[in-house]
Parts: sequence; structure tokens; C-alpha cells
Amino acid sequence: MSTKFSRRNFFLGPTIGLGSVALSAMLAAEDKKPHHASKAKNCIFLLMEGGPSHIDTFDPKPKLEALHVTRFTKERNKFEANMNTGERYYVKSPFTF
Repeated sequence: MSTKFSRRNFFLGPTIGLGSVALSAMLAAEDKKPHHASKAKNCIFLLMEGGPSHIDTFDPKPKLEALHVTRFTKERNKFEANMNTGERYYVKSPFTF
């Protein structure tokens, strides 16, 4: 049985080796005592990509109130995907201030 040696495998090999060296170094560093004893019993991890929409924040935006449902065209710059371009509408917040 022959294994195919590709460019991807060539670059993947050293990273796995470096990863195992880094992991062993981190595990060896765990023997050190922390400055303070930990008090937390649980941890909640939130993965939130991006930020909240302007609609979801309670920040008044009077200009959006005036431009509500006004059409505009978003031009594409060279760093954006085609999906981010085209005809759009301004939307006001559903909350009253």
C-alpha cells in the first residue's frame, strides 16, 4: 500500500508535530500553582460571531426613522462577496424611544 505524498501532507506533518510539542509544554506548565485559588464552579461560553443588528439594540437612530424603507444600492468593493451587494432597504428599529 502506498501513501500519496502531496504538498498538503508535507505542510500538515510539521504542524501536527509542533502541535504535540506545544500541547506537552502546556500540560507541563499546568503543574505551576496559580496566583489565586479559583472560585468559579461553572463557565458559560458564548460564541457570537459579529455583533448585534442595529434593529436589536435599543440605540435610537433618528436618521433611520427618516429613511425607513428607502431603497439604496450597495456597491461591491474588492474584499466583499457578491452576496453583499445589490439592492437594499433601510430599516428602522421596531422599538419606540
